[in-house]
Amino acid sequence: MEPVQHRQSDETYRQAIGALRRAKKVLWWLILVALVVDLAIFFTVRFWSGLEAVPSLQAELRQMRSQPTPPRVEVPPPAIEPAEDEADETPSAAATPQYLTVLASLAQADALPEVEPVEPVDEPAQTADEVVDELLAPAPQPAEPATQPATPPTTLPASPQAPRTGEAAERFFAGLGVYLPLVLMTGLVSATLLMFVLMMAVKVALVGRLAGMGALMSSFLWSLLLLALVVPWQLAFPAPAVLPGVFFSRAELVADTAAVTWGAQAAWYVHLLYWLRYLVYPLVVGVVWWIVHRRFAQALREMYPPAPESPE
Repeated sequence: MEPVQHRQSDETYRQAIGALRRAKKVLWWLILVALVVDLAIFFTVRFWSGLEAVPSLQAELRQMRSQPTPPRVEVPPPAIEPAEDEADETPSAAATPQYLTVLASLAQADALPEVEPVEPVDEPAQTADEVVDELLAPAPQPAEPATQPATPPTTLPASPQAPRTGEAAERFFAGLGVYLPLVLMTGLVSATLLMFVLMMAVKVALVGRLAGMGALMSSFLWSLLLLALVVPWQLAFPAPAVLPGVFFSRAELVADTAAVTWGAQAAWYVHLLYWLRYLVYPLVVGVVWWIVHRRFAQALREMYPPAPESPE
């Protein structure tokens, strides 16, 4: 009876691992979809020409730039009082005799160069008849410009595609306020549930003493790292102090994209950090996501070894 019960308990544990495997597969694909949608939104915002002219985006940028900055506290410089010896040596204006002041002004007047008077030039006065003739003379007519043939206006008619493109950009930018929080919630919830599923698989493998325990434990530890990279730490702590999560908000994307494009002149390291944040970082998270899957698959192969081929 013991071998039969042992086989039944092993089969029960394997069925539990199979159920956890199906749940892990769904959550694994949900994380992949969230990463792909996040990258697609980033490339659309970065390279869609004309998106910067959307009124909603311009209003959000103005609101970011108009946020009040903390006032600077200026400390007045300390007043320097003259020494008592210097104050005693400097003569005051009241102590100067009046005749010395008069003599000094006369000496300055003698030192000035002499200016020769200018003789007025006598102009002949006009007679009454000359004044009347000048008033009655007809005003000179301006010269007429040479007539040129009228040319048709060179302005092209407005393309009907432009309004539609602007409306599409406006709708897309408004939709970012819905898409990005939904992507963030999907990725965060899926990574959290994936970690719990793998933790349950580790417990089942420990109780059932199943094979592949090392690979399964490695997959669980990699899922912890994946969860740490998905959590949006920048929403709870200042951005320069912590590593941000792989998923971002619309305000972050708009502010960072406006700092490196749309006419902005940024330093080279700002461009480098921008591409590391929005392109390289999701790829690194994708590598961690793939390692979680490969280690779990290795554990399953050790739990369910292929049946040996029967000799013919």
